[in-house]
Amino acid sequence: MSAKRITVFSIGGCSHCRLAKALLSRLQLSSPPYVEIDVERFPHRYTKAAEATGVSTVPLIFVGHVFIGGNTELHDAEAAGKLKELMSGDSWAMPPWLDEFTAEELCQAKRDEQTHASQFPEPKVDLPNGFSVGYSELLRMLKETSESGLSIADRGLFWCKKQTFVGADLVKAVRRLPLGVSDDREAVRVCQSLMDVRMFHDYEQERNAKFSPSPAALYRFQVDAGSPSLNKQRIFLGTPRDPNVVASELRRRLEQVLNNYADADGVDYPAIASSSEFAAYVDASSELQTVDLSQLDRNSRIAFGLNVYNMCILHGYAALGSPEGWIAKWKFFNNVGYDIGGHHYSLNDIENGLLRGNRTGLGSFSPPFASSDTRLSTIVNPVDYRIHFGLNCGAKSCPPIKVYSPGELDKQLDLAGAAFLSGSTFDASGKRLKVSKIVSWYAEDFGVDPVATLLPHLPSHVVDAIRSCEGTHDVSLDFFEYDWSTNAKKS
Repeated sequence: MSAKRITVFSIGGCSHCRLAKALLSRLQLSSPPYVEIDVERFPHRYTKAAEATGVSTVPLIFVGHVFIGGNTELHDAEAAGKLKELMSGDSWAMPPWLDEFTAEELCQAKRDEQTHASQFPEPKVDLPNGFSVGYSELLRMLKETSESGLSIADRGLFWCKKQTFVGADLVKAVRRLPLGVSDDREAVRVCQSLMDVRMFHDYEQERNAKFSPSPAALYRFQVDAGSPSLNKQRIFLGTPRDPNVVASELRRRLEQVLNNYADADGVDYPAIASSSEFAAYVDASSELQTVDLSQLDRNSRIAFGLNVYNMCILHGYAALGSPEGWIAKWKFFNNVGYDIGGHHYSLNDIENGLLRGNRTGLGSFSPPFASSDTRLSTIVNPVDYRIHFGLNCGAKSCPPIKVYSPGELDKQLDLAGAAFLSGSTFDASGKRLKVSKIVSWYAEDFGVDPVATLLPHLPSHVVDAIRSCEGTHDVSLDFFEYDWSTNAKKS
């Protein structure tokens, strides 16, 4: 291993981390260009780095034993020629806490993590004739008319029965595909097995359990049913699992997809939408249909809500595109969502209903859940203002995405708070603290003295300046303009 090592402490989904790593990859100052330490995979190493530097945001970048700072400081050092100067120096001894792993071991750990992240097997459909085929692959073959010959069209009076097909055509399609089906009787049995796993349903009676090969029997694939829930393209029929295990696995799985299609210029959502990895994620997200939120304790509910909200943003941008303009944004956040435990939860429902204790959200005139809504039993009350540090709305001003867990929630939200408020400034002469406009939009969540509420999360130099004043009540708030542009790559 070369003694000249660049170390980057990072976290998945952080655009600042991606920018820093992109610069180092382009510069090729060492081999490998950098050693990455994922702060979620190695939290004890991150703790030591944060203690040593006094910085709690990511990325943390070291050139040898020298702490550079974050992404901004890295770019400044490169522009000033300091990186090359450090690379040519002789002082490359690593602090003991930083050199516990060799570069090769860390790289192998990263490869192991990526291998593990890819080991989510696609659900299989076991056909009556002994064949076993991936659910998504079989659905793709059936819907690809050049392969199956299945006629999927709008039928009925005024073509109101959208995206339908008839039983007789499906029998022919099954026989035409390479599924080992030898006659119509066997094809009917295969069609029934596909109906049993809810790949398609009777158009008039969605839960009809009997398949008919009649040319008058009308069916529609579940994926074409038009549900606002992004995870209803398949009906999940498996055994319910721990909701936070499900959400954590899905979040990491989607993070792996994101990493494959994101760079310093942003996220390539159209490429994600057409990828096989994303198709597998969409299929796996159907498991959220089994989650019973009423069985979760407070921390579990918050962690679940944050993870699912952040997933749904990315899922929505990939499937539907990022909304442009206020009306499109309003529709997106009030309609796009997931089926959770048999109930549709839009992004607005998750943020303002579940996580904010059913409070009125930005651009709305009433809380998401009416008094008769059964989802009221799932809300988090009282509200933890720190949820705003963890909600990632896909805009460049939002905090870095993280996978939250109930047991580590307080620590994780504090870390998110430090990142969220890292750009805050304080004008001592005017006693004015400038922070994100989110604090203004959701003022009721931050209490009667928002400055005192924010104080534990502000940069140390800002805290020292505020404490030199006579109490936080004398400090007024100003707000940065919010950047509504998304993290989507520009075409």
